[in-house]
Amino acid sequence: MKKWIERYLYQIEKTLPQKNKKDLIEEIRSNLYDELDATYGTVDLPEEEILAFLQKNGSPRKIVSAFRGSDEALIGGELFPIYRLVVKIALFASFLGLLIATIVALGFGTQTPLSAFGGFLSGAVQAAIGAVGSVTIIFALIQRFMDPEKTNLQEELDSWNPKDLPALPEKKYQLKRSEPIAAIIFLILLILGFNFFWESFAWAYNTNAEFVIVPMLNREIFPRYLPWLNLVWGSSLLFNIVLLIKNQWTTLLRVIKIILDWAGLGLFLWIISMPNLFIFEGSFLQTTGMNLYTLFQSMAKIGLITLIVLMIFETGKNIYKIVQK
Repeated sequence: MKKWIERYLYQIEKTLPQKNKKDLIEEIRSNLYDELDATYGTVDLPEEEILAFLQKNGSPRKIVSAFRGSDEALIGGELFPIYRLVVKIALFASFLGLLIATIVALGFGTQTPLSAFGGFLSGAVQAAIGAVGSVTIIFALIQRFMDPEKTNLQEELDSWNPKDLPALPEKKYQLKRSEPIAAIIFLILLILGFNFFWESFAWAYNTNAEFVIVPMLNREIFPRYLPWLNLVWGSSLLFNIVLLIKNQWTTLLRVIKIILDWAGLGLFLWIISMPNLFIFEGSFLQTTGMNLYTLFQSMAKIGLITLIVLMIFETGKNIYKIVQK
């Protein structure tokens, strides 16, 4: 009996609104078992009786629909709670990126406080519009194309069968929601930073006479590679949104994750190997006497080795989860 009940409750819990989710699922669980006891007593029911009870109770989607908006909305049904969460993430990451850029500009003295504040307000409005608009378009497309058989609630209610309830995910398929959420924040910061603020990336150091700022990226060369970066970052962003919607790993998703990780690493290695991409013209760091290029080479080697080791570890973990029984 417990197997089918827990499958049923899991499908309900997956798509409940985040607000008061724990309280809601406990209330539903309690009501379900109370109704079972009132109808059948405490006897151990056969499987067919349990399935008939669940059939009468209605599909998980019917239960959840009482706690949220209509499925007929542009972003409706089970996608809406995830959509709202990703909008919040996108707004937070956008404002965080703008705040960092503003603080850096003030620290380097490239803007006055008044102009920096005005730029922050203007950028915040544009970022909010862009973030909400982009996320809305992505989710509208997902709702339209990713799972079209779930778009008609009445059809599902008419054809739903408890025997179709998927099994509870095994431990290797369980997802920590913090992982895709952190990845989405990081990717949005990357996309914003390299699309709108890359010209502000600079080397900065003190000399005896003045505070020197040297542009980091070649303004003629870097824009050629930006579309490729956006392609990889955008694909990874879409992947993490889908992962958040699915709320569990699958073998296919782990394979896609491995491909995207190594595609991103390969693109990164290709771009940084391009001559003249970074600008090292100028003086020496006053405190160490070390040339900027020499310092960058040392830091880059350490960073690349660390990145490759982490990538190998992450790939190994995903492969282990795929083959794990």
